[in-house]
Amino acid sequence: MTLIIENVKEEFLPAFKGLSKSIQAKIKTKKTRAEIIAKWERESEKMDKAYKKGKLKTYLSAKEMHKDILKNEI
Repeated sequence: MTLIIENVKEEFLPAFKGLSKSIQAKIKTKKTRAEIIAKWERESEKMDKAYKKGKLKTYLSAKEMHKDILKNEI
């Protein structure tokens, strides 16, 4: 049997995933292009605010970034 539920708020997704796991069913999720773009915009605004507050670490070169990644200093 196939059950399709549309226009679900993201806050309810964990409940549906838990339900599908408990009844051993598959679950597929799909976001619209507008939802994806809106999420990217929110993340971008959040990062911009963190950068302006000095809470976001930035690098002048990729080599500098890779050094920190390899040292686990991020």
